[in-house]
Amino acid sequence: MRTGFWLLAFGVLALDQVTKQGVLRWLPEHHPPVPVLPGILYFTHIRNSGTAFGLLPDGGAGLTVMAVAAILCIVAYWRAVQRRRRPVHPLLATGLALPLGGAVGNLVDRIFLGQVVDFIDLRFWPVFNVADTAITVGAVLVGSYFFFIHDRVPAHEKRYAPGDG
Repeated sequence: MRTGFWLLAFGVLALDQVTKQGVLRWLPEHHPPVPVLPGILYFTHIRNSGTAFGLLPDGGAGLTVMAVAAILCIVAYWRAVQRRRRPVHPLLATGLALPLGGAVGNLVDRIFLGQVVDFIDLRFWPVFNVADTAITVGAVLVGSYFFFIHDRVPAHEKRYAPGDG
């Protein structure tokens, strides 16, 4: 799972950046939404200076610092889990790898563009991107792991996270 973690994080980063480069190349900013599945899914090129789903608009340098801190926290926690030399539950590994790749993807945009490129438009939700999706799904997976699995395992059988007895 150690290699898989990094491959998944890198895969998310790569998919995020490839899709954003496609948007930058083929869909001008402020172009009318392009229907992919009419009535359901559109591609709409916008720039977002806030967080995922348009939250905290105009976050500026503070969001860049928060993104770097989040990336460092995920990597530090993953390294702590790995030092235990015990199997890592796949839900936890996936739940950490997804937001790592997503956070790095959005950080790349902030550093090189000053904003994040968003393009996935469901019409009923703020426009977002692959990185935002990975961050959100990863947070749900980590939350599910700690809510449904981690505390449900008897203490003598816990093997998945640092600090276990």
